[in-house]
Amino acid sequence: MKDIFESKQDLYKRIVELFEKYLKDNGLTTDGIDPDKHFISRRQFFYLKNIAKGKEAPDIGEGKLNSLLNMLNLKLETSVFYKLSEK
Repeated sequence: MKDIFESKQDLYKRIVELFEKYLKDNGLTTDGIDPDKHFISRRQFFYLKNIAKGKEAPDIGEGKLNSLLNMLNLKLETSVFYKLSEK
């Protein structure tokens, strides 16, 4: 599966969907986000959600984003478009 996104906002929407599904599948809520296990804090997840909604929020940074994607077994390729695919 490969998703192609034309904007960072669309990409973040998909990442938020996948992370929320991961939390639900593992019996967790946003209160259960553990930075040591999930690579982002609860606050950073809400930043991602705000960016996905088109609101102003600090970016979590490429390193944390890549760590989160690795945890979800995804990889991000950037060229003209953002490409998100399973590893």
